[in-house]
Amino acid sequence: MAEIKPVKVQLSQGELEISSVKPGEARDVLEFMEKVSRETDYLIREPGELQMTEKEEKEYIEKQLKGERSIFIGARIGDKLVGTLGFTSPPFQRHSHRGSFGMAVSRRFWNYGIGTHLVRAMLNWAEETGIEKFSLEVDAENLRAIKLYRKFGFELEGILKKNKKMLSGEYRDELLMARFLKITEE
Repeated sequence: MAEIKPVKVQLSQGELEISSVKPGEARDVLEFMEKVSRETDYLIREPGELQMTEKEEKEYIEKQLKGERSIFIGARIGDKLVGTLGFTSPPFQRHSHRGSFGMAVSRRFWNYGIGTHLVRAMLNWAEETGIEKFSLEVDAENLRAIKLYRKFGFELEGILKKNKKMLSGEYRDELLMARFLKITEE
């Protein structure tokens, strides 16, 4: 079962807990995702584009918990969800050594290390799973996130030119970044 052991850290805003998201939190997750989509344009969707029902979100969370090579974790201060990270690995043998993730943190809680704790929890979980490569796409203008990923050893693998089209008609590049845990050359 893809569940992480809860981690608690004291922040100036209160106690931060990083743990697996549970099916009963589906409504909170949907509300959180809609909220953060209104706070920044760095995410992949516009506000209102997440069209999952609470039942569908609950099923997604249950699937993540049952999967051995996927996780969905949340960051909470008190009973408030302030960040999420989801990691999935392709089902095909040739790609089973790798996976990709996406993360969101509520704007009010930027610059408090929540992203750091989410990424660290994912990497600690991965040590036991056999996953060797982590990939992500990040808006080329999201310098804060790029700095965080570099801190964890993620490197640039490529630039996805005009990969994102904003409502204004502006195009943005996205960076493809990756980190390897333990791939050895033969």
